[in-house]
Amino acid sequence: RMFTLSKTFMDPVWYFVTFWIGRYLVDVHHLEMKQIGWLAMIPFIIADVGNIAGGYFTQYIIKRGMPIPRARKVAVTIASLIMILPLLVGPFVITTPISALIVFGLAGFGYTAYTANTLTFPADVVPKNSAASVWGMACVGTGLGGAVFQSVSGIVLKTYSLEMGYHYAYNLLFLGFGIVALVGLLIM
Repeated sequence: RMFTLSKTFMDPVWYFVTFWIGRYLVDVHHLEMKQIGWLAMIPFIIADVGNIAGGYFTQYIIKRGMPIPRARKVAVTIASLIMILPLLVGPFVITTPISALIVFGLAGFGYTAYTANTLTFPADVVPKNSAASVWGMACVGTGLGGAVFQSVSGIVLKTYSLEMGYHYAYNLLFLGFGIVALVGLLIM
């Protein structure tokens, strides 16, 4: 249950990175679609590195003698913090499209490093004949969290962009998803 609940909070952060980046670049930085096409790949390349680094880091600390369950917890905690911190400081450091892409990229890096390690949690913890069921339930949490938090994102964006402007509204989303990911980490 806790694994499912943690994914309900963690995975929507990835949806924020992937679904909102283009709209953000248009709304806040007024970029054209051609510019977005070239620039928007930057966070995904950074996230790709996170996927690989997350797995290698865990293997590295396991080979240095750390027990597997502890190594995974350490790796997940570090990866989560790499995801959370850029989102929380994003409103204070983003001044250009490139700085925004770096914040999105670091959040993606943390998420993919986190995911590279959590993929093994069910197999590490539950009997092998239950691992697929645990993952199935966790995916339900992912879907529900994604639907709820993306809907709330749209409502926040619409409401606050009218009153305070897009910059303010997106800052709320950065902060909100940083807090959502922190809740997911605490549950994990």
